[in-house]
Amino acid sequence: MGNEIKLDKNPEKNLKVWKLALLGFGNAGQAFAKMLLEHEEEIASNYGAKVVVTAIATGSR
Repeated sequence: MGNEIKLDKNPEKNLKVWKLALLGFGNAGQAFAKMLLEHEEEIASNYGAKVVVTAIATGSR
């Protein structure tokens, strides 16, 4: 409901928005973020969703 983009002729605007916060941005966190970018189209077509990283928390910053 609140996390869905309203229907539009542009298919990208019909996607749900998944907001993620990453806890840690070391090797694994960076690899995961890279994977999200590389598979953005696959995620959209398979799940009807766009992933948006809204926050990154690390122990040192």
